[in-house]
Amino acid sequence: MRRVYVKLTKLDLERLQKLAEQHRRHPSVEAAVLLDEALRRHEQAERQRQEVPVCS
Repeated sequence: MRRVYVKLTKLDLERLQKLAEQHRRHPSVEAAVLLDEALRRHEQAERQRQEVPVCS
C-alpha cells in the first residue's frame, strides 16, 4: 500500500464540500474518489512516457 500526502487549499476544501453535497457523500469519501482518479491519470501518463521511445 502506498501513502500519499496531499496539501489542500481552502478552495480545494470548499470544492470537496460542494461535490460531497452534490453526490450525498462524506467529504472524505469524495476526496478519496478524486485522489484515486488523479493517481490513475498520473500512472497512465507515466506508462505512456515509458512506452514512447526518445529519438536523439
